[in-house]
Amino acid sequence: MNRKLISLLVFMIFVVISTTGVMAFFLPYDISIISIHAILGFLFLAIILIHLYNNLNQLKKYLKSKSTLSVFVITFLLTAIIIAQPAPVQSILKLSKNTGPALDRFQIQDSTICYDYAPAETYKLSVKIQSGLNTSIQTPDIAIWLENQSNYHIKTLHASSNATTQLPFWNFKKSEYEKAKLEAQKEQQDILAVSGATPNNSFNAEDYLLPKDQTYTLLIEINQPHDQQPSLIYSVEVSNSEAKYFQTFDLLGYPSQEENSWKINYDLSQFTSAKQLINSALLTIQRTKDKL
Repeated sequence: MNRKLISLLVFMIFVVISTTGVMAFFLPYDISIISIHAILGFLFLAIILIHLYNNLNQLKKYLKSKSTLSVFVITFLLTAIIIAQPAPVQSILKLSKNTGPALDRFQIQDSTICYDYAPAETYKLSVKIQSGLNTSIQTPDIAIWLENQSNYHIKTLHASSNATTQLPFWNFKKSEYEKAKLEAQKEQQDILAVSGATPNNSFNAEDYLLPKDQTYTLLIEINQPHDQQPSLIYSVEVSNSEAKYFQTFDLLGYPSQEENSWKINYDLSQFTSAKQLINSALLTIQRTKDKL
C-alpha cells in the first residue's frame, strides 16, 4: 500500500483521536464524541499495523537497540501508576467532567463522602455523608445498597475493597441475595422449560428506583479502619409515589450475629466515638417530573 497515503492517514486519524480524547476528558459524557474516538481508534490500530508491516525492517533495528528495554519499563511503570491511581493521578482525573453514561461515582473529599448514581436520564441519586469528626475522613470501610420492601438486598451501589470482611451485615445480605438470585434463575429455567411463563421476581434495581408506585430502602454500613467498635448501619426509606428531593438517613444500630444470620441490634448505648464518625447522611434524588 502507498506509504505516503498510510502516513497521511496515520497523522489525520491521530489528530482526530487526540482531539476527541481531550474533549471526552474535559466535557460531560457525549456518546457522539466517544463513538468517534472509539471507532477511529480501531481504524487507527489497523492502519498502524499496516504501517509497521511497511517498515518491518526498520522496526527490527529499533527493537535491537539498547533503548528498547527502557521504553518497555517506562511504559509498564506509567501504566501501573495510572491503574493504582495514587493521589497525583487522582488529582488529574478529578479535572475530568466525563462521569460516564451511568454517572456512578464515589469520592472522598476532606470531611465529605459523595456517591452519585444515575440509572436513567430521568433519575439521579446522590448520597452525601458528612464527617462528625474535626479531622478529614479517613478512607472508611463502607457499603451502600438497595433493599426492597421485604428487606431483601437488590443491588449494591458501592462497596469498599474490605467490605466483605469488615462489614458483616452487608456481606450477609449480599450473600443471601446471590443465593436467592441463583435459585430464582434455576426456577425460571424450570418454568420456561415447562410453560414459558415469566417469573415475578425482579433483581433489577431500576424496577424499584424508577417506577412511580415503588417504595424501597437505601442502607449504609460504615466502619472506621482500626476502630475496635462494630460497624454502624444507617437507612432511609424512599417512596416514589410521595417523591421528596431531600431525605436524611437514620442511624439504626450495629450488626449482631444470631446463629447463622446477622441482625440489627438497635441498642447503641455501648457506642462512644463511633457514633461521631458521621454527622449527617443526606440523600438527594433528582427526578424528571414528566417521567415519574
